[in-house]
Amino acid sequence: MIEVSDGTGLKSRVRMRCWGELRLAEPAGLDLRPRGRKARALLAYLALHPGIRIGRERLLGLLWGERGEEQARASLRQAIQELKPLANGRGIIAIDRESLTLHEQSLATDLDLHRWAFEQQAWPELIAGLPEPHERLFADLDGLDSGFDDWLAIERARQNETLLGLLAEARAAALRAGDRRMARTLEARLRERDPEGIMSLDDPVSAPVAPAPEAAAVANPLLVQSEGSKGGQRRRWLVTAALSLLLVGGVSSWALAPRDSSTSAAGNPLTTSSEVLSLYLAARARVRERNPQAIEESRDLLERALARDPNFAPAWARLALVARLEGNRPGPTGERARAESLRHAQHALQLAPDLAEGHGILGVILGFDNAVGQRHIERAAALDPESPEIQYWLGNAHLSRAHYPRALAAFRRAFELDPTWVHVATQATETALALGRREEAMGYVRRLEREGSVYDARLLRGLTAANSGDLSAAAADLAEARASTDDLGKQAIAVYNRAVIMYALGLTEQAQSEWASCRLAWAEVRHSGLTMPERFAGHLALQRGQIPSPARLAEMNRDRGDIRVQILLREVVGRLIAAGRAQDAVALYDSPPGLLGFSSSRPEPTSPEHLTRYGPTIAAALMAVGRGREARQVLLRAERQVDQGLRSSSGQVSAHFLGEAAAIWAMLGKSDLALAALERAVRTGWLNADLRAEDLPDDLGSEPAFRTLRGHPRFERLRETLDRHLERERAELLRALA
Repeated sequence: MIEVSDGTGLKSRVRMRCWGELRLAEPAGLDLRPRGRKARALLAYLALHPGIRIGRERLLGLLWGERGEEQARASLRQAIQELKPLANGRGIIAIDRESLTLHEQSLATDLDLHRWAFEQQAWPELIAGLPEPHERLFADLDGLDSGFDDWLAIERARQNETLLGLLAEARAAALRAGDRRMARTLEARLRERDPEGIMSLDDPVSAPVAPAPEAAAVANPLLVQSEGSKGGQRRRWLVTAALSLLLVGGVSSWALAPRDSSTSAAGNPLTTSSEVLSLYLAARARVRERNPQAIEESRDLLERALARDPNFAPAWARLALVARLEGNRPGPTGERARAESLRHAQHALQLAPDLAEGHGILGVILGFDNAVGQRHIERAAALDPESPEIQYWLGNAHLSRAHYPRALAAFRRAFELDPTWVHVATQATETALALGRREEAMGYVRRLEREGSVYDARLLRGLTAANSGDLSAAAADLAEARASTDDLGKQAIAVYNRAVIMYALGLTEQAQSEWASCRLAWAEVRHSGLTMPERFAGHLALQRGQIPSPARLAEMNRDRGDIRVQILLREVVGRLIAAGRAQDAVALYDSPPGLLGFSSSRPEPTSPEHLTRYGPTIAAALMAVGRGREARQVLLRAERQVDQGLRSSSGQVSAHFLGEAAAIWAMLGKSDLALAALERAVRTGWLNADLRAEDLPDDLGSEPAFRTLRGHPRFERLRETLDRHLERERAELLRALA
């Protein structure tokens, strides 16, 4: 919105105040606010989407979703009538039969002025324009409609974090310029809005001496921050993403220059014929579904597009993503698909080095937890900050580093850009819940239920329930999701997740029957070395004491790029330790390929995520064969990653992260930290399993990492709590099935 550098253009415009009660006035002071609250709400929504055509249907759902259609349309017409003085003569709003648009250069909000002051490093003006700490965005517009309330809750969180990020960055800039007095002033204003000091500051004005690693662990916020802390709702996120203008997703301009496909070879790799563009867009829409049928259809569409225009870079990038999704299958088929995906992504970037989509997809292929992959995703976000898909990938990259607040910021932005994409809604909901922001999480769920399909709404409810440990409710929601659609690919996703829950609760026969009932079961059998029932048979065999042979163990280890294999392999190593066969696992650790990303010839594993997820298992195997010094080195590196994640997220992390941290602390002899982490994890739905990676719940007492806690009253109560919970869920699901 801001294109001038001196601020005079901003200050001569109509001014709108967003913080506190909505205000709209000319520079001379004439009040221009509409009379009605819903007309003001329309204006507020338009002001935060400048330059975007907002359809009347969207506005109906936002502010009149709880009324009958005829009454809602009449009310919308009345509200628009109140806005006409801002359109006729003043040119602030454009109104047509289908939509409303707020002209980007027509008014200046206090949000714009904050940004202008930051860009110009006009710190006194930034400070003077700050809202009071108690002021909320559009404080007089609550309670108009549940749809608007949900949007407002999310926007308040987003704008508050944007403002916190601005103040933190301004303070850092003042420090770099040597203006310590201004830095202290800015820090004071930051702390007024962030009184508990949870905003991480990289270079404090009066930096205390850094504590030793052991002291830092004892002072961990895990032990002192309550689950309901209001301060836990304010977090820093990437300022570059926070300051981007909010635009709706659409077809980028590079793809809209039609030309004859016969001349494409010598042309721009970012333009193509309308026929090729249509095929590409259809494939892009289908691959969003992330199910077997959609992936297969996307490949066919993209191969047809590239046959007509072999130099259209976006199609190569999208084909790379399709191949990567196909590469999730274990065995040689998956390996070939992963190699193909890398070739296609590199080719796309050779054709168009600044293709945001290409950088993002290459990052996905390299891995969210891969440092090079993360840099490609961050570059993609800088090149195209308005892509919901790239923001979704950025959020996952932050999650891999345990940067939960930054991850939520990216998922929140992706959701605002595309509120009907169920995968974004799921990640936003689960990350918000992990940070204790239940109100925000439920806002995502309710909005998807209003604006998305019945299938998407039930799938989201099911996945959210499963993530919270409510497995019987999740199974019911997933059954409704399957029944709500005729799309075989979507049915397969619902059936798959429901079967996972049945397996997790020990209902093996019911799970296999559920999977067999899916008409897309052939899709996995055809492309996979192991069907889902066969993979679960491996988990269940381990629970019965049937451990793979060393040859089979080595074969599984070769497929360690598949997270399902990694999870099963970790469980196998635990059983080997319990059976007195730890040397079989350590032999792989000592081999050049290593074990689970760890090797005696490589001091560091492949990623920080591997370090925390599998480090305790590797350390337990090393301890069992008398190599305690190596084991402690692994654990200390893993603990540093845990401490870094807790600091960056101010102690607000997921239950899964807490379970991993507890295992590390238990093996290091830090029982109080381990038990506190376990108690908090169990309270928030942790089951000692990762169901999305097909990790079935195990008894806590059988875990090698928790051996030192056995017999401790708090630990034994947690074991009983988990056992009772799973038994209740099993009985409830059996009643539902009956």
